[in-house]
Amino acid sequence: MRGRFTEWPWQCVAIWCFGLAACQSHESAAREQFAEKYSCPAERVSVSPRKDLLWNEVSPLHDAGAPPEEVRKDPGRLAKWNADRQKEKDVWAKRAEDWEVFQVEGCDHEMLAGCKRPAKSSDGKPNCHFEELPKK
Repeated sequence: MRGRFTEWPWQCVAIWCFGLAACQSHESAAREQFAEKYSCPAERVSVSPRKDLLWNEVSPLHDAGAPPEEVRKDPGRLAKWNADRQKEKDVWAKRAEDWEVFQVEGCDHEMLAGCKRPAKSSDGKPNCHFEELPKK
């Protein structure tokens, strides 16, 4: 009986450590994916957190443009079209809080990276998307 109780904490520690090894930080994911994208050695890539930015400010939701003419002519359909677009914007703004933003530089490239851990991922690695740094 005593053997089972003394082994249990070590089993928990082993499972916890394995879980950490399977997870990658957003910062290291940004470095690794940038290095792969630009064939740039990882040691030449610098990554800086940009806490001052939200990802939806960097990578805005695709603009749906104007509604089709048939929708514009029908007030009920236009109201629904506008409500649907607003709902999309609200969802995108809420999801933006789940992303971490980094400034990534290396090999003559400078980008902003938005990294987010996918909801369902077998490997636990964050996905990063890159956008050009806004011109000053």
